[in-house]
Amino acid sequence: MIDDVRRKAAAVRAVIAADGRAGVFGPKEPAAAVPAELPERLRRLLRVMDGCVTASVFLYGTAEIRTGQGTLQVATAFPEIIDDLDRWLVIGEIDGAPLVLDRRDGRVWWFPDTGVTWWDSTEFVPVAADVIDFAGRVLLGADYGTLTIDTRWEPLLRRAGAIG
Repeated sequence: MIDDVRRKAAAVRAVIAADGRAGVFGPKEPAAAVPAELPERLRRLLRVMDGCVTASVFLYGTAEIRTGQGTLQVATAFPEIIDDLDRWLVIGEIDGAPLVLDRRDGRVWWFPDTGVTWWDSTEFVPVAADVIDFAGRVLLGADYGTLTIDTRWEPLLRRAGAIG
């Protein structure tokens, strides 16, 4: 699966560079150094791409992961989060709502759009088996449109051959 992510990330980078938009959107270059304390599958992904930015999804790179961890303290409606903040690692955002990695089992969770701010939401659901699955199947794959109404990223994925 990581090889698929590597291939898709390189293809998307190439399309973005050909469009003259390199450096703003898309998968970033691999991280030069990855903190050892991060979960192994996240470290593997960061060695392929040090984050990714679309119009609606921001997968944090190594710098943002270090600074983005205070976000979940306002999720008071979710005792499973508040009672064990060390269990959860904020790894990005989807339309401003945290994208969260469960350190215990590696699954990726998020707060789907329910018409209220994410911290007032009643839903906190898994979106991927792990961060590599999220990157390959959702962020750089056919399931991107299941998480956001953004329609600008999918045509780029098609041009890159990442989706059919």
